[in-house]
Amino acid sequence: EAWLHKTSYFEYAIKSDAIILGLDISIFLKNRGLFESQIESFIAVVQILSDKKGIKFDEKLKEPISIVFFKYDLIDGDKEIEEEIKESANRLLQVCKNRSKYASIFFVSSVGELTKDGLPKSQLSPVNVVRPLVYLLKKYRE
Repeated sequence: EAWLHKTSYFEYAIKSDAIILGLDISIFLKNRGLFESQIESFIAVVQILSDKKGIKFDEKLKEPISIVFFKYDLIDGDKEIEEEIKESANRLLQVCKNRSKYASIFFVSSVGELTKDGLPKSQLSPVNVVRPLVYLLKKYRE
């Protein structure tokens, strides 16, 4: 298995103006072990990215980080599950805040509310999809 930081794609991340780390809520719901593994991988990525950019431990990346939880519609606004997800990702958020001037989490859904059958409604109503991008743009300029 190739580590992300050893791929040629990672060179683009090193040169980026902002970082988006995406986590799939469906994985949290189905396989917590895999979800936790992905969080650990993202922690490693943030640490390695900081090192590759020459950021020392008393410095912070100027590039902002958005931690984005996709498929928010799957938890149907359940605040208890949302808090569980935040708790599971708390270490990642803390590492991001320690290594970057700006880091925040976002819950997004490209389809919005689901029907009782668990399917997208005919009229999609995305939730917070642009917020992580707007955040990155605003914070990068600060």
